Amino acid sequence: MKQFGIKKIERLKSKKSIDTLFAKGDSVFAYPLKLIYKTTTETDNLGLISFGISVPKRSFKRAVDRNLLKRRIREAYRLNNHPLKNHISESQHQLSMMFIYVGKTVEPYEIIEKGMTKVLSNLEQKPK
Repeated sequence: MKQFGIKKIERLKSKKSIDTLFAKGDSVFAYPLKLIYKTTTETDNLGLISFGISVPKRSFKRAVDRNLLKRRIREAYRLNNHPLKNHISESQHQLSMMFIYVGKTVEPYEIIEKGMTKVLSNLEQKPK
């Protein structure tokens, strides 16, 4: 059952890498998510996908709502990332991603998951 887990090394935490991601990254959109991504061919951590999740405080003042949305986004990613992981490991790239919630209301999980699958499938089809 551990095959669907998210490892600690997959978290995007470095301020430097987040800044370069926003400065030089490309984006894909599918409501209610926007994905900013950047691929590299660095020699260390090939085949690794690191990601972060952002829910704006401007749209959701209550931390309870922001945390709920982050949990839903993380779960949708966890269950739908396997084709992307296979694609990245075959192409020998490193991928950094940031999921940004752009909806103005708290959407149910089904809508978030539908947006996640669209975003990830669009990302797989992009040329590297």
